[in-house]
Amino acid sequence: MLKLAELYAPVQRLAGDSAGLAAAQAASATATVAALRHHAAQTAAWRERAAAARTSWLVADCLEPPDTAAAPGDLPPQWTVLAVDGSQIFPDRHGLAPCYVLNFGLITLRYGAASSALLDSSPVLCAAEEDLYLGAGAARRAIGPEEVSIVRAVQELERLVALAQEQPPEPLLALCDGSLIPWSLDRADDPWRQAMLARYLDALAACEELQIPLVGYISRSRASDLVHLVRVAECDQTPVNCDRCPHLAALTGDLPRGRVLPQAAAAQLPCGGPAGLCDADLAQRLLQPGQRSALFATCSRACGQRDELRARFVYLHTGDEIARLEFLPSQATPPRLAALHALVWDQLIKGQGYPLALREAHEQAVLRAADRAAFDRLLEQALVSRQVMVRWSAKGRSKERPGV
Repeated sequence: MLKLAELYAPVQRLAGDSAGLAAAQAASATATVAALRHHAAQTAAWRERAAAARTSWLVADCLEPPDTAAAPGDLPPQWTVLAVDGSQIFPDRHGLAPCYVLNFGLITLRYGAASSALLDSSPVLCAAEEDLYLGAGAARRAIGPEEVSIVRAVQELERLVALAQEQPPEPLLALCDGSLIPWSLDRADDPWRQAMLARYLDALAACEELQIPLVGYISRSRASDLVHLVRVAECDQTPVNCDRCPHLAALTGDLPRGRVLPQAAAAQLPCGGPAGLCDADLAQRLLQPGQRSALFATCSRACGQRDELRARFVYLHTGDEIARLEFLPSQATPPRLAALHALVWDQLIKGQGYPLALREAHEQAVLRAADRAAFDRLLEQALVSRQVMVRWSAKGRSKERPGV
């Protein structure tokens, strides 16, 4: 039981602190946008400076003037929107049998004269030994929630690519929820993750080869690639080398080990004007509803050093928030980007601020408490019918029947 009365005073302090922080960040965002517009007058020199910078954080590579604000174009007469989303029942060591379930929502929405809609779901039971265990010998261990989420993400992309390959040759938009950059797979010391990364990159490569307009849609993005680009421009060192910043060394010299540099202290750096901001704070001031930002390329190497798959991205004002759209290089040409922009904006209108196809894919995929209970009953009946003893762990039983 949560004792809300004991949290009342801390919550009030949090609300007061948040109000002060919001005012400070609004002023900081206004100043940072002014700095961005100033440096945008020399975009080529800015890009060269950013390319030569040594930083421990991601800096966007601007492929258009950074203060670009482009309106959506016209829709084609006929087009198709696809989306895939996934959900799961995680493996439970307190449950009846070692297994987990993946459920995928598959959406095909065709617009125009021959309009149609296909909303479907596809469940997968994962119970084989290779699905449930990682490693060998003494290093063998059961798969956990993090790995299950990775398996689901890889299969979401593979299913979306397969669905796109089945479509007729007409304007197409393939949507997935989240980043196209495989952050969770970027572990060179983990053979299993490397194998999953290879599958993920193969799916991306198939999209790029077939020029499928795949878009990773990130709602309320907290990325700071553009903010970091402004920081590089504002730095007073040439070349920029954050690992040897004399100003940062002076600020962190007396900081206890493990403590984060306070935002107020970070703002004292020559590049500290945008401290605490993210790209959405800038895009909110640069864009009107429906407009997209400049085109950027990420400097992330999480795609296994394969530059041909290095994600491009733009920010889009949805009318309610700033979304980040990530896509592959083949879609970064002006006509393809304009088409992608128009189709995503239309989905936002139809979905009242969130892409309709992704909303419906989630509804088809989501597994609610009733679904999980029904699966448990099905599993129990199947085990009992084959005379397998079924028994929840003591902890699992205790959650169903509280003692007091």
